[in-house]
Amino acid sequence: MYTSEQIKDAAVRAVDAIVKDMESFPKGVISNEELLLLGGLQEPDDSCSVQEYKTWSGHYLSFRERWRDLMLERTGRYPATVHGKGFRILEPEQNIDYADTHVLTKIKKTAQKGLKIIRGTRASDLDDQGKRKRVAAELRMSQVHNIARSAHRQSLRERKFRNEPSPAPQTPPSLTPTNQD
Repeated sequence: MYTSEQIKDAAVRAVDAIVKDMESFPKGVISNEELLLLGGLQEPDDSCSVQEYKTWSGHYLSFRERWRDLMLERTGRYPATVHGKGFRILEPEQNIDYADTHVLTKIKKTAQKGLKIIRGTRASDLDDQGKRKRVAAELRMSQVHNIARSAHRQSLRERKFRNEPSPAPQTPPSLTPTNQD
């Protein structure tokens, strides 16, 4: 298995290789397999234990996040996940759209989920301190949800004003070429 330092070094190697030869990634697409290869990492084989695989999964998530941060820092371009395929390295204009729609939608839904959990907790199951804690948590989560919802609406209004299409929420960038590519 890999150490945390090896994972960090692998992310740096992958970024260096991609930045050095961006043209070899048509349309900014890089597969999971290519990313591992560029980082010098190998996925464990089928003979590994469940615990080893869980450790590997944690290391791989750390590697991806470190790689994403470094790519954004070094190139100003964010690698968005294309589920089941890999990543698409977004153009600078796409970075803004991604953050303004996809990320904002996730924030709104996460706050909504938090509210659902808090409100679903029965007050009758809590002592006095727990009830006060629940009320305070609901207030905080409601504020976060309302701000996120308002920001999301504002984003949609601005897109409409600019005559831009409103992308479907939670839709990752496609690997197939588009007319914009």
